[in-house]
Amino acid sequence: MYIPKERHQKVFKNVYPVLKDRGEFLLWDVKMPARRKNFRVFVVRLKIQLPNEKIETGYGTVWDKTQNIEHFKQLALKTGFKIMKEWSKGKILFLEMKKEGMVSARTRL
Repeated sequence: MYIPKERHQKVFKNVYPVLKDRGEFLLWDVKMPARRKNFRVFVVRLKIQLPNEKIETGYGTVWDKTQNIEHFKQLALKTGFKIMKEWSKGKILFLEMKKEGMVSARTRL
């Protein structure tokens, strides 16, 4: 939400090489639709139920981009990640991606 959209691919490219083979990259973010005329800021309000308490908070950013789960899935596949799990509820989205391990010459035989 806070990283400019034009830098998203760079984030994926920087994460991939530092993960061990079969390492996981978990991403939670928000869907951002096209900006509405009279609004400059995009805000997501969260209500989080923990075992012993409820937290209400919000996050906001300048509304200068659109994004959805498909955007992040395309970046993941382009970078070489395998998508293991995905879900989207309301404005929240989640991807579980895995770096595929190297196949050794012995495994291929």
